[in-house]
Amino acid sequence: MTADNKKRMQYELYIPAQFDESCRGSLEILIEHKLADVGEVHEGESVYKENGEIDHCVVRFSMDEGSELVEEMLISLDELGIPYGAKLYQNGKVIAELGNLHHVHVMLDASLGDTKKFKRLDAKITAALEENSIVSTTCIDIPKGMARFVYYVADKELAVEVIKTYLRRSDLGVGATIDVIDSGLTIHERYMSDISRVYRGLVPDVWNVIQGEWKGISPQEWMHLLKRYPKTPEGLSFLLNVENGTYQKEYTSLHVTFPLFIHDNKQFYLLSARQMLTFDREGLSTRKLDIQGPTDRPSQVRATPASWDLCLFAATGEGESASRLYLDFNPTKSGTVGQVLYFDGETKTLTLLGPSFSNVLLLLMKEASHGSGDYLIQSIMEKTMSLDVDTMDVQSAENQLLFEAMRNLSERILDSIGDMGPMIGKRGFMGMVLLEDTAFDVNRFKKDLLARWDIDSITSPEGMKVRAAIATVDVDSVEEDDMEEAHFLVIDGYKVVVAPFSFPMPLQAVEQGGMRNYLWESAVEVGRRHTYHVAISIVEGLGNPLEEGMLLAKLLSVATEQEGASAVYTNGVLYEADKFHEETETLRDDMLPMANIIWVDMDFEEDGTISLSTSGMELFNQLNVELLHCPWDPEKAWNYILSVADYILTSDKQVKDGDSVGRTNEEQLTVHIKDSVHADGKQSIQIFFTESEKE
Repeated sequence: MTADNKKRMQYELYIPAQFDESCRGSLEILIEHKLADVGEVHEGESVYKENGEIDHCVVRFSMDEGSELVEEMLISLDELGIPYGAKLYQNGKVIAELGNLHHVHVMLDASLGDTKKFKRLDAKITAALEENSIVSTTCIDIPKGMARFVYYVADKELAVEVIKTYLRRSDLGVGATIDVIDSGLTIHERYMSDISRVYRGLVPDVWNVIQGEWKGISPQEWMHLLKRYPKTPEGLSFLLNVENGTYQKEYTSLHVTFPLFIHDNKQFYLLSARQMLTFDREGLSTRKLDIQGPTDRPSQVRATPASWDLCLFAATGEGESASRLYLDFNPTKSGTVGQVLYFDGETKTLTLLGPSFSNVLLLLMKEASHGSGDYLIQSIMEKTMSLDVDTMDVQSAENQLLFEAMRNLSERILDSIGDMGPMIGKRGFMGMVLLEDTAFDVNRFKKDLLARWDIDSITSPEGMKVRAAIATVDVDSVEEDDMEEAHFLVIDGYKVVVAPFSFPMPLQAVEQGGMRNYLWESAVEVGRRHTYHVAISIVEGLGNPLEEGMLLAKLLSVATEQEGASAVYTNGVLYEADKFHEETETLRDDMLPMANIIWVDMDFEEDGTISLSTSGMELFNQLNVELLHCPWDPEKAWNYILSVADYILTSDKQVKDGDSVGRTNEEQLTVHIKDSVHADGKQSIQIFFTESEKE
């Protein structure tokens, strides 16, 4: 029977969540990608209540017969993240109940503000939730006094903590209530699910072998660990039960290693329970170097070894340049029991990574989902490059596994890069240019880069040819035109991916980004009209974030010169294309395009003053800046906070609590490092205006 004549079963995915057409459409695109050649997505619907709220949505698709295909789809949906209470119907009959995301409903008093203010608060909460919030929605009806934010999240405790923080900061949060529908999912389960999704998507055969070689912690080892560290966090226990350490281990006949954590572009391996206890007994000298050696030790960490209660749980390796992650069970009064410390073996610095293991997993989730895939590709490529084609045994199990891995990788690199849009909401040196009724021309883009900024780019370097050749086992069959489809550019050592898409960005991200841009009145309206977009990402740099930020600004600016370009989406903000291009031109005068690389949010206070906070400084390894209760007019305050951010980025000075900042004596104001009020991040660089500073 041919593929066209195969009988296909009809499926309906019922999701009890307030997914509008945009959210549902994004999910349908993901499912369509999963179905590939075995099925297709049909028209779904979002079902509304009488009051105008969405009650639930239905996603419809058909798929070839076969229980293994159903099982694969259920695994894929679980990895994507579906709200709790979903049901999968096959020909009208429920065949599975699924969904692992918690529902978090926030009810607010709509009389406290207008629609725009509520949407700005929702946008701030959504940005703060980052990886925890898989999808969110809002329902605001001012005349009826109703405002509701709904978030579907991986970890309910962390989400509620973040939401409460922002409600306390805002006048709109007075009297707000939070209701949670608990799915039972934890952040550590979601963390492993994300890693599994990356590996299964890239090299399913290799991933199956790796998982088959895992062995969890034994009851005896667990008791020994718990006796020494009775406050071992649940998340670490879960990971050890999955695999009792990946440090100094190799997997499969390819001898690949498995870093469980990615941070600061470093691969960290989980220690086994035995290795943790051994280091506790024998690693005092290393702990002293890590904790006492750095000149700037976090105030949350005790100074003397006798007062330490540290557990090393992950490391990059051994030697002087190795980096390590510690759990700290005896912090100072300003710290938190179970906080996580990061020792950077390259810079010899010690930083507080997060107040808990769960918080840190949330922080690492983004880096793991991207970095794990990059590391895996690099690892397999190294195996490929070391092959001796003339003498190798093509039929050996090891090489067959390698060839299968390369085939899987090349299919995704060469054939599928244009099938899916970018993961909206991820932070990093990435941006999208929105276009109306016109596709993006990559060849013109390369020519414009050379003409405008003297940027010469090389498409598809030799490494791409090797990858394609191994997959086909036929070097001569790889045509240059085929490699061009990938749009991998190398620019002065930076690796850049340019990915044009023949469909618009998710509407929710566009609208949220447009609402943040108070400088562009028609941002949301213009954003809704776009029909194509192109994603431009710097996927590998030279370790200089500021240089990467300037390069991205140039790349996006040149892309706006194409016909139909209407807007730029980056840093969670929708920029007017012409304004973005104009600001980038300041680089020609050796000035940073601050308005493009850093965004400033404004909050009008009850006392008539204005508070401003930056967004994006974290990309440059700096704290965000806040001007609190500033009496100046908005334009003056906006210019000043950007000048402070510019000074911090270009002065090569690490700002400390009590420092004075400013380019001139007249501009000098005292700053403090405190818990964030409006800005993203746990702490921020704050300037609070006193009577003298008002002058």
